Amino acid sequence: MGMTFCESEKDLLVTKFEKINKAIISGQFEQIIPELDSQSTGFLNLITDTSNLSPGRIVQIGEQYGVSLFCLQYLHEFGNYIRRTSQKEDFFKYLATQGTPWFSTFDQFNLVDDRVRLGKHNYIPIAKKANGSNILYWLKFTKDSDGSFKFDLVDFVQQEEKRRWKFFSGVLGPKSTGDELKEQMTIVWDHLGEPKEETRPFNDYEFDRTKLYEEK
Repeated sequence: MGMTFCESEKDLLVTKFEKINKAIISGQFEQIIPELDSQSTGFLNLITDTSNLSPGRIVQIGEQYGVSLFCLQYLHEFGNYIRRTSQKEDFFKYLATQGTPWFSTFDQFNLVDDRVRLGKHNYIPIAKKANGSNILYWLKFTKDSDGSFKFDLVDFVQQEEKRRWKFFSGVLGPKSTGDELKEQMTIVWDHLGEPKEETRPFNDYEFDRTKLYEEK
């Protein structure tokens, strides 16, 4: 019997995941950019534009996408590096250096095939082992007008924003908006201190995890 419609849709989604996953494992981050959905492409363009790398502007961009804390920390920790390279794909180096799920240089993530979700929202589940148990993360994909699947980087960063906010919630309280959010981000920026002028360069081999995935 041939594949059902749902099975073929799943195959398309998993194939797209595997394509991006291969680029992430090998550290060839430039190959991810064409696989982003339109909203994510716009977000990436804004946060890697060197004219936007100031606290006030980056918080505005962050509020637009619901990721102000993430954007402010990115600016503090990686802004000087992006100013130096002006390469959009280097944003993914930031995710890798932060140990962010899927991009982490020291964790191995594997597809959980039997939990793939299709429908109004499409999700690929990935898991890593920790203390003998699987920790599950969800990667959202949107469907393009031509029927192809695209990675939703904005949703991915929004999930990261929630994880990071937990560390600051005791001091900042619930996440706010407008002027109150700006006040919260000022507290964060003051806590972080002035970023260092010098940022060490990265070699591409540092992001190649091929051997990690071969040693199963």
